[in-house]
Amino acid sequence: MDASHILWIATANDETSIPDPVFNRMNAGSAAHDARSPCALTE
Repeated sequence: MDASHILWIATANDETSIPDPVFNRMNAGSAAHDARSPCALTE
């Protein structure tokens, strides 16, 4: 994956806490996580 064109990546558990002037300039997406399965980072 060529990510050389990406300038910033931000994460948040609650997007409502991001101020509107900042959030309006973002492309927001979400990813589902199955809490029943262990995270690959914890193995």
